Amino acid sequence: MLSARKNVYFTTPLTIIHEIIDDPDDDIFLECAVAAEADIIISGDRHLLDLEVFRGIQIVDPAQFIRSFWD
Repeated sequence: MLSARKNVYFTTPLTIIHEIIDDPDDDIFLECAVAAEADIIISGDRHLLDLEVFRGIQIVDPAQFIRSFWD
């Protein structure tokens, strides 16, 4: 069960964000990352990846994230 894992963090967005004009449904990921004070968003979504960084939160695809462990 996912919620039983130690690295799972449940949060409720406190701020409504309107950043991704081409796909506003993606804004929820930014809202949750901000609420959770995340350091990084790992996504394959091009709208999120196009931002590269949002409010200090780095946005990378899975391959970039994995490569960061090898550097």
